Amino acid sequence: MSESILHIMNDEKVIDRTIDYFEAAYPDKNVFIILAPTDHYNCKYVTNKDKTSICAYGSTKFKEAVGDVRKYKHILIHLLDDVKIDFINSIDHPNITWLAWGTDL
Repeated sequence: MSESILHIMNDEKVIDRTIDYFEAAYPDKNVFIILAPTDHYNCKYVTNKDKTSICAYGSTKFKEAVGDVRKYKHILIHLLDDVKIDFINSIDHPNITWLAWGTDL
């Protein structure tokens, strides 16, 4: 298991700032995946595209971006929704953390 943290996120207003905070705290150890309707989605809010993979859940691009979940020390779910619940239910990992945003409470 590596020291990497997998982040599963949405295209939201605060994501660029969130990426900056995690990178400042844990530089180059974060994998950021922005869930989108399609693999070719143009983000409305996320501009930090050099640090992110933008892909549809379940697509080949998503599976390649995530890879083997066992390689991550932690998996962080930003804003819990049905798609992320499906993802959580499809994997076996001991360290999954839900970061509540408010709309998901």
